[in-house]
Amino acid sequence: MLGAKLGISSKQYNIVTDGLVVNYVPGFLNSYPGSGTTVTNINGAGPNGTLGGGTAYTATSGNAGGKFTFDGTDDKITAADDAALDVTAVTLQCWAYLLSGDTGANWTIIGRPGGASSRYKIRASSSDSVILMQIYDSTYRQGPSLNISSDSLQDNWNFLSFSYDYNASDGQRFKVYLNGVLDSQSTTGGGTIATDTVGLEFMTSTADSSFKAGYLGPCMIYDRELTAGEILQNYNATKDRYTN
Repeated sequence: MLGAKLGISSKQYNIVTDGLVVNYVPGFLNSYPGSGTTVTNINGAGPNGTLGGGTAYTATSGNAGGKFTFDGTDDKITAADDAALDVTAVTLQCWAYLLSGDTGANWTIIGRPGGASSRYKIRASSSDSVILMQIYDSTYRQGPSLNISSDSLQDNWNFLSFSYDYNASDGQRFKVYLNGVLDSQSTTGGGTIATDTVGLEFMTSTADSSFKAGYLGPCMIYDRELTAGEILQNYNATKDRYTN
């Protein structure tokens, strides 16, 4: 695995870097060396992450990428507040493998903590049957959802991309992409995303004391809505590490 051996940067594996705020890459030595609790944010403007609750790292063989493993009990990644996290528009992306048979409600895959007042995150519904993007401008808003069962989001690697931009040129403020392909979109939204003084959380919900079992590969946050072409670029640049 070239990334793990050389610790190469995100520019060298051809993901979009314009507007990149957070880039955590298990399997790349310059992001996570395989030990310790610090996940270095490479080629991003925002904070480093911290493994908590015993979150494990697994280096995988062949073309597969490294992964962080979450037990659904207390494992998580968190990051401190950083000015770069205050964005007016956002794209959240990650490779995720969500384990079936785990029913922790209201868990967050990636985003800012705060329950209903979380400024942006990909989260599960309280029924644990769908995942969706939530933002907060002056009030709670949510975009279209992916059905966890029917979209084969359980027990499979998937590249998730959720974006929100109140000023989107096409008027579609929320967009959901699954494995590089537009799945759904919505005009819902009342304004730009509000600022906050909290950091990030992954595979947990601080507000609900909830955790999710599964695995995460690379996780990226951008301070703008990525285009369909850029989302496909990121998918193609990373898919060989998480698909057969």
